[in-house]
Amino acid sequence: MTFRSNARPLFTEIFGPIVGLKEEWEAQGATPAELDFSAFRYRAPARAGLGVHTGRLGGETPRVLEETAEYLITRDELGRTLKLIKGMATIPLPLDYPVKTMDDWRRLKPLYSFSPERLPDDWEAKARASLAAGCALMAYIPGGFDEPRQLLGEEALCVGYYEQPELIHDMLNTIGETAFRVLELATRTVPVDILFAHEDMAGKSGPLAGPRQITEFIRPYYRRVWDMLQERGARLFDQDSDGNMNEVIPAFLDAGINCMHPWSRPPAWTSLRFANATVTAWPFTAASTSMS
Repeated sequence: MTFRSNARPLFTEIFGPIVGLKEEWEAQGATPAELDFSAFRYRAPARAGLGVHTGRLGGETPRVLEETAEYLITRDELGRTLKLIKGMATIPLPLDYPVKTMDDWRRLKPLYSFSPERLPDDWEAKARASLAAGCALMAYIPGGFDEPRQLLGEEALCVGYYEQPELIHDMLNTIGETAFRVLELATRTVPVDILFAHEDMAGKSGPLAGPRQITEFIRPYYRRVWDMLQERGARLFDQDSDGNMNEVIPAFLDAGINCMHPWSRPPAWTSLRFANATVTAWPFTAASTSMS
């Protein structure tokens, strides 16, 4: 991805080995070194967060509304009602969303606007300590699809690209301005190695936004932040999105992405080479399910 050699391929167990994997390996005769992965040539990268806040800041105090043996209902910072089905899920699903109109968004807009509190007093000391320890320093920005989805819901966001484009643009302009200002100030004194965005915008049948929506809505946001950081030495723009992203890889490459993970069930090993980057993804099979 950066056109430099690496004798020890990086490998990350994002959530750790799947349940039962280590027991299965042990039954097959795996050594202690194999079970803790130290026997293998790959290694996990040492990464640390920059310690500044580019995303939503503030909001309502979360609280529990109802709890039974089967489920838990809560209210979150955005005022959404969430329901978690116990024993079946780890992430609660929203039952409602706070934004339907521009007026709704204006009410929540201060949570995404710039303020000095986004750079805590000790952020620089902690960041320099991480660099001194040999960590790659990673800055986070809200997802260009994921954050509007948290506010509108998937269906309303997808319809909003056509029926309320000014609302989506204003969301991303606000989020982008805050992210740019925070990271521009931070990287005046501390270098960043990795920019990271969480999207989760696809299932196995494909993404929920297409190349046109990415180019019109997300690309300007991504490029403004990434171009500035890249000029200051950042090397990786890493995007996390589950699902089959094949159809939108070219659009995201054009937006600056040069690293994508994880990758869920593409049809085969996929390697796409463009002018400035190569993205490689893998299918999850019985032999590779431990990878994520």
